[in-house]
Amino acid sequence: MKVAIIAIVLVLPTFSAMAVDYTAIDPVQSKISFSYTQMGVVMEGGFEKYSVKLAFNPAKPESASALMEVQLASVDAGYPEATSEVAGSAWFNTAAHPVARFESTGVKALGGNRYQLNGKLTIKGRTKEISTPVSLTANGTQGLFEGAFKFNRTDFAIGEGDWSNTSIVADPIQIRFKLLAIGK
Repeated sequence: MKVAIIAIVLVLPTFSAMAVDYTAIDPVQSKISFSYTQMGVVMEGGFEKYSVKLAFNPAKPESASALMEVQLASVDAGYPEATSEVAGSAWFNTAAHPVARFESTGVKALGGNRYQLNGKLTIKGRTKEISTPVSLTANGTQGLFEGAFKFNRTDFAIGEGDWSNTSIVADPIQIRFKLLAIGK
């Protein structure tokens, strides 16, 4: 009898963590950042405004969905001149393309609270497939999703005209995210 009670006590926390349906993101505790290389120096930046629609249950990752929209005008490119420049028409052209969008197309469990997230990234009207590993650290009804992926800025016409030359600002951009999800 004692063995059965101990087994139930050990299994319940795992079951309750797996049964959480994550449906919202806490934007105050979440972060979307990026890095790029300019003239051989790694620069850091991020976005302040974004929204996320989420439906994720670790017990059923194949039925998950995520939609993120980032307000490109909320960019901080690491220093004031870069921030001002990147909002302009040669870079993000936020007047014509105010939002970058990521929409998931599939999630696959990799084991160990890791998942492969696939989806479509759209920036400046151009869409590309993105695939990235994501880890989940669950804590009660909260879960921290962390991941990173790279893309080439020229695939999205980020840095047009003279800026399309990648000798000053390199082509690869790395995106990192830490999203604190709230579940029930």
